[in-house]
Amino acid sequence: MSKRYQCKCCENYVYNENPEGSWSICPVCNWEVDDVQERGSDFSGGANKMSLNQAKQNYKNFGAVSRDFIDKVRKPNNNEIPENDV
Repeated sequence: MSKRYQCKCCENYVYNENPEGSWSICPVCNWEVDDVQERGSDFSGGANKMSLNQAKQNYKNFGAVSRDFIDKVRKPNNNEIPENDV
């Protein structure tokens, strides 16, 4: 199996290539890759309106980085879920 990469927010293995610098959007939680926000997890105002820490809490609470994106996300596929959560 080829290497997969995790979303920094929901921690699911949704990327086939290293997402750093790509501005990719996670289909599971709608986090947009932002290297600045991912290095400073309390920084808000980058590609995502909320900080990474707030987005993680939102994902745990209601399944998306923001309530505005609930209709734009999906459940993780079985092969995307971290092994310790299966």
